[in-house]
Parts: sequence; C-alpha cells; structure tokens
Amino acid sequence: MIEVRSPIIVAGPEHYLEDMQDFTCVGVPIKDPLTMRLEGIVALTCHYRDTNEHLLPLVAEAAREIEVRLQEGASTRERALFDAFLRTARSPALAVASMNDQFLFTNAQAAELFDPTDHALLWSWAKDSMQHSRTVTGRLTLSRGVPVDVRCSTVDDGASPAGVLLTMRPGRETRPAARRSLGSTLPDMPVWQRLLDEGCRLLRDRRRLAVLGEQGAGKATFARAIHNLLRPDTSALELDFAVDQVEQFATHARDDDSTAVLRHVDCLDHRQVRALCAHLERSNGRVLLTVDPTQIDPILLSRLIDQTDGALTVPSLRDRRDDIPALIAVLLAELNPGSTPVRCASECVDALRHNDLPGNVAELRRVLSTALAAADGRDVTLDDLPSSHHAVSRQGRRLVALEVAERAAVVRALQGNSWNAEAAAVALGISRATIYRKMKSLNIKRPARG
Repeated sequence: MIEVRSPIIVAGPEHYLEDMQDFTCVGVPIKDPLTMRLEGIVALTCHYRDTNEHLLPLVAEAAREIEVRLQEGASTRERALFDAFLRTARSPALAVASMNDQFLFTNAQAAELFDPTDHALLWSWAKDSMQHSRTVTGRLTLSRGVPVDVRCSTVDDGASPAGVLLTMRPGRETRPAARRSLGSTLPDMPVWQRLLDEGCRLLRDRRRLAVLGEQGAGKATFARAIHNLLRPDTSALELDFAVDQVEQFATHARDDDSTAVLRHVDCLDHRQVRALCAHLERSNGRVLLTVDPTQIDPILLSRLIDQTDGALTVPSLRDRRDDIPALIAVLLAELNPGSTPVRCASECVDALRHNDLPGNVAELRRVLSTALAAADGRDVTLDDLPSSHHAVSRQGRRLVALEVAERAAVVRALQGNSWNAEAAAVALGISRATIYRKMKSLNIKRPARG
C-alpha cells in the first residue's frame, strides 16, 4: 500500500502468508493536504468471515477525516498560502506558485519551469520586490536558463503577510540552456554579469587589465571569461606564477594578437615584479593579471597597476549573495558532468546564501563536492552539507557555536530514532514540545519519504 499510495484490501486467501489467510486487512494512506507527503496509514484487520463491501469505504472515510483535521490544524499562514494557490491554479494557461520561507506549492506548469533551487531565487526576489508594493511584475531567468515574466502579489492570513502568489509565463527565449558556465553570460547572476560587461568594455578599448579580489573569488575564471567573450576563436596563454617563471611571459609579450592570463601575481617577489613590469611595458598583446591585494606589498601592487590600463575587483561571495543560487547550479553541473542533473534543495541554497564562505567560490565548490558525495546520486539536502555550512536558523540567521552543537545533538537523536520526535525527545531528556520547538528554530526538517 505504501508503494502504490492508494487504498488496498487484502481478503483471506489473497494473503501471501498462510497464517493471515483467516483475516482481511484494509489500508488507506493519509497524506498531508499541504505537502502531499505520506503521513501515515489507517489500517483495519478483521476475520475473513466478517468481510463485507462496507470495510473499504469505512476506512477511507476515516482517512479523509484525519486529512481534514490535518488541514485544519495547519497554521493560518499555511492555509492562506495553500488556499490562494488553489484558487489561482485552476487556470491551465498559467504557471502558478505560492511560497514563503518554508513552503512552496506549484501546479504542473510551474513545476516544469523551475527546479527546487529556484525557490530561494524567487523568494529572495519576491521579498525585495514586495517591500514597497503589494503587487509587482518583472522578468527573471531561472536556473535552467529559462526567462519568465512574473507577477507577484502578497498573500495575507488576515493579520499579516503569509507569503506571495506568483503567476508566470515563459519569455520568448523558452529553450533552456543545456549546460551553462561562468564563462558565458548569466543574467541570473546579476553582480557577475555586470562585472563581465564592465571587463569586456575595458579590455575592448585597452590592452592590460588587473583583476583584483580575495583568494578563491574567481579572478582567473573571470579573466578567462572576458577573453572567451571578446575573442572566442582564439586561445589564451595562461601562466601561474605560483609555479611558472616570469621569463615564460617574455617570449609571448610582443605578439600583437596574443592574450595572456597571468595568475597569482601576488606570489612574485620585488625582483620578479620589477622584471614583470618591464615585460608589460614592452607587451603588445592583451594581458590580464590576477592579484590578491591582501597578499602583496602595497608598493608592489601600486607598481603593477601603474603598468595596466585599469583594474576591476571581483567581489567576495558574501558581497554578492544574490549570485549564489545560480552559481550553485553551475557548479553542480561542472562537478557532476554527463550525469542526471542533481539539484540543491531550497533550504540548502538558503543556508549557503547566508554562510560567509570565506574561501569564496573555491570553498563553495569544495562544499558542494562533499555534499554530492553524501547525497550519493539524489538531490542535495541541507543535511548533506558539512555541519559547518548547514547551520542556519529558520529566519536565515547564521547559528552561533552553541546552537550549532545543539542542532547536531538533536539531529543525531532524531536519526538514531528513525525521526520519531517523541523517542528522540526521551533520548535527549527533553519534552516532545521542546524538541518540536528546537526543530523549528534550528531549521531541522525530516527528510522527504519516498
């Protein structure tokens, strides 16, 4: 019955086990009216001689009554959000979704348009948009590369906003991109896209550009992307001064048609910087230098920038959090090439958006690689992330160290008791009400059951 998710009656001789052939068993699934997840089963067993045509309708009616009580027991916010969705989703011409920070309801048309990762993107856009108006419209590009025209309106529960209702129509460019990379234009990464536009504008008219930024921010990727956008049919010379010598650049410096990407310039000492500046002065080709300003003497940095025609700074990820949902989709595709696409659950995206990620893109790549290994082929959930990166409260606040330890203890107790909250509460020595409160405040969610 759990497999088929529908009512079943097994009467007498139909039982596989011989000891059960004197009995009739009836089972009806109970589904959460909001999430449609399987919450339990109403089961009835009687002697085979008492079997009659009223058994299955009786148990089905009991299950329906429980589902009604579940719906009535849901918070007013959840019910308002669900009711707004039901009223609007009747139109087959519209892709409809209603959402808040915890729930997402979609009809079939909306489900075809976006992935779970888009929940965080849409919710972030909706919150920002709704600050000054109760209804707004706009165009967004979703993680599959699909542009959609969105109308967003506030849903109230009678006292306060419960969430938003979105109606969407695909834009003219309805074909999703098969594979995206950071070397291409990505409208759903607004800061990265603006930086690419500025970099292309500068290097189109000039010859040398310094690309500044923290370690792991994506400076080399940015430099390659500019070259690929401006000169897609040519290859660039790439030297990494953490291992390569300055003299290797000198042999290419006089080629008018060449492009050189010089990485880790901050690894050079005073003598090597002087030599590089001399080669740059004689260089005729395009040159992009990547430098971490915190890792080089300010005098040497000034000398290097004096030999360029301009400088751009690639911001850290904590300064471009709106780029993170789309960046996650790009990195997952790179880390999992040629396989069935793996997605990141919305609460997982939220956790990464609110993490400072001091190692920037390099750290995010490592975290997602670890999460992919933990997920083992399924979509990445919050608890697949390393414990240092999934510690975010329901409100998106990063947990302090004591809360991180508390969250880990609660999760271990729940996992050790098959996610039975009452048993986990006993194991922890707390009340059932307390463990439910902890699960809510520490953003602990039971894994979806198949």
